[in-house]
Amino acid sequence: MVLKVPGDTPPSELVSQVSAAVARARESEIAKLVNDAQCAICGDRYPARHLLTPTMAQELTVCPCVFDGDRFGGYDPVRLVHDIDHL
Repeated sequence: MVLKVPGDTPPSELVSQVSAAVARARESEIAKLVNDAQCAICGDRYPARHLLTPTMAQELTVCPCVFDGDRFGGYDPVRLVHDIDHL
């Protein structure tokens, strides 16, 4: 997103313009998403790059349901934190 505003824009107007521009950019990016994969635990569909890999097993990709207690043990917390941070 690129937004150009005059240097003398009042702070309240600057906040409004930035907020509106971020909302438009987010809406545009969300419209591009395709739910092309599913959670290995609950089956909910998500974009593949939005699924998390909570263990060392590459084939186990999950949605936030991993935090519902559906998956016990065997976590790789460093990898999970990295995936969440990357998202």
